[in-house]
Amino acid sequence: MSETPQEKMYLDLGRPTPQEVLEKWLALNPHPEPTLLFIREAIRAILTNQARAAKAYDSLDLKLNQAEAECATLRQDAANVLARIHRDGGHHTAEVGWKQSCLDAEQEWIALRAEVERLRAGWEKAAEVGRQNIRSAFECQNALTARAEKAEAALRPFAALDISGDEGTEAWDAMIRQARAALRDTAPAEQPKP
Repeated sequence: MSETPQEKMYLDLGRPTPQEVLEKWLALNPHPEPTLLFIREAIRAILTNQARAAKAYDSLDLKLNQAEAECATLRQDAANVLARIHRDGGHHTAEVGWKQSCLDAEQEWIALRAEVERLRAGWEKAAEVGRQNIRSAFECQNALTARAEKAEAALRPFAALDISGDEGTEAWDAMIRQARAALRDTAPAEQPKP
């Protein structure tokens, strides 16, 4: 059995422990009183409980040290997060304290989220404008293609036309009028914006 702090104290002073005194007295008296036997058992129980309490204390002390180490790690992690949010290496937290630094970090986060939402809305608006421009460009291209096809169809008869003499000139003028009329009919009411 290992020495308890009280036993160690008595040994350091060069004195016997109360239990040793009681054991010697009981050894010298063959018929001890029941009270002395009770006291001996009480001392043994106390010493046993002290040993158990010491073990429990050591266990709790170990757990407390582990918890303190974990808290220190978590505190350092939180300090690193705050330093990144404030972009200052931890100087803001050192100047204003943890509570104010956390409140300021929350405001930074709110401002950052608002900026992200503003940018997202701008991107969505720009994408919609881009889609509308693409639609308009396709509509314009389709209208111009249709107009070009009609103009080509209106000009085909000119390829085979013999324009020698007065009859050719009149026929030429008539075909030009027809082509212009055909093109006017195919012109869109409003030009699409590219």
